[in-house]
Amino acid sequence: MGGSARRAFGAVPSRHWRSCCLTSHRAIVGGLALRYFYVAHEWKRSVELEARSRIRALQARIRPHFLFNSLNTIASLTRSAPGRAEEAIEDLADLFA
Repeated sequence: MGGSARRAFGAVPSRHWRSCCLTSHRAIVGGLALRYFYVAHEWKRSVELEARSRIRALQARIRPHFLFNSLNTIASLTRSAPGRAEEAIEDLADLFA
């Protein structure tokens, strides 16, 4: 019997085993790295979307007050300074256009 016959049936040479382990470790590490980058990207995206949402909410709260104050100012200018009132209306129209 030769050297190969002494090996147990189905035994894998140690070189092949080490190669498989190294390959699987690389695959696991690569997968973990990809998962990390994906989670980091999603977290950053979530933070940006939350910030945009907060800004929109603040703008939605400020706009009606700004419009109300602007219209009150224009109303008070119509008697005392009609030209300035007209300019204010045009500026307001440009702002909301």
